[in-house]
Amino acid sequence: MRLIVLRPSGPSPGTHTATAMMSWPTSTKAHRSYRICIPPVNRPGESGDSLI
Repeated sequence: MRLIVLRPSGPSPGTHTATAMMSWPTSTKAHRSYRICIPPVNRPGESGDSLI
C-alpha cells in the first residue's frame, strides 16, 4: 500500500513495480515455457540471450 501513498504526480513507477511483482510468478513460468518451446534463433528482441 505504501507504493500507492507515495506515488508522484503523473505516471507512477510504483504502480508499475507493484504490478511487476504481482505478475512475477506467472511471468517466470510463461518465460520458461517460451524458452523451451521456441529456439533462441526464432526469438526476436532477445539477442543478448543468445550470448549465454
